[in-house]
Amino acid sequence: AIGAKWLARNDARTLAVVGTGSQCAPVIASMKRVFSELERVVLWNPRSHERALGRLGSIVDEACSLNPDCARLDIVAEAEGECAIGSADIVVTATGSKAPLFPAAWVRSGQHYSCIGADMPSKREVPSGLVKRARVFADDRVRVLEFGEMRGAVEEDAILAYRIVGEVGEVIRGERRGRVRPDDVTLFDSCGLATLDITFASLLMERMVSDRRWLHQHPETGYDLPETCGYVKNRLVEMGYEPREIVESGLVCTVGDPTAGPCILLRADMDALPMREQTGLPFASTNGNMHACGHDMHTAILLGAAEVLKRHEQEL
Repeated sequence: AIGAKWLARNDARTLAVVGTGSQCAPVIASMKRVFSELERVVLWNPRSHERALGRLGSIVDEACSLNPDCARLDIVAEAEGECAIGSADIVVTATGSKAPLFPAAWVRSGQHYSCIGADMPSKREVPSGLVKRARVFADDRVRVLEFGEMRGAVEEDAILAYRIVGEVGEVIRGERRGRVRPDDVTLFDSCGLATLDITFASLLMERMVSDRRWLHQHPETGYDLPETCGYVKNRLVEMGYEPREIVESGLVCTVGDPTAGPCILLRADMDALPMREQTGLPFASTNGNMHACGHDMHTAILLGAAEVLKRHEQEL
């Protein structure tokens, strides 16, 4: 939320998040922390409104777990992109798109855009018309011309490279002005820095530890794994997958385009052993079974891998 904190209007009330993947809930939680007066969040999935509706509940739950103040937000899924973007004071794009997601005609005065999805040369989320109209700031001026949102805009019109007013760090240090007038359109192009990767890795580790401890505390044996399968399935759905049960207590899902080339299989065991746990751990099993050979950790690691792969699905 650093770009919005320094570039958006202080009276922002409505946030639009384009994309309903793993970054959605952390974006909402961080924005509510920065903008205490935020009242409404509109989610728009350009590819599938049904997927947005399916993810809505889990996004709300995760955002509230990250920031309890999110419980006071009105969080909805919008089918029409123009309505979602047009109603917002702050727009965050967090997709793996390779082409602009909306026309410049949808942009209105006073808005702020934080573009965090374009972290590869092939990715692009916003139209050149937005870049032409906005005061553009980057996390790294050089990197955004190589990997960020600005790369695509400059390929269409080289003069747009001069639309970059500066880096957000310069605004924070008081070396450059961010928003000059209330009706300015501002844009923060974030192609990703090491600190962001470290933050994501830290959050991912927390989720993997939580997954492993839940699985360890609820061991099931053989092919009778209803609780385990239900938990893993729900976690995959939260990430945006569509898991299928292909055999008893066996789930499968795909990421990327399975027709584009060779397909790599990643698998994990989920069953435990029929033995009583005596570890004394706070998350020890009490049902007479035990994860004594690491399948709880095996499954948690695979869930972590699934989350990373989903974030980079457009690159697969």
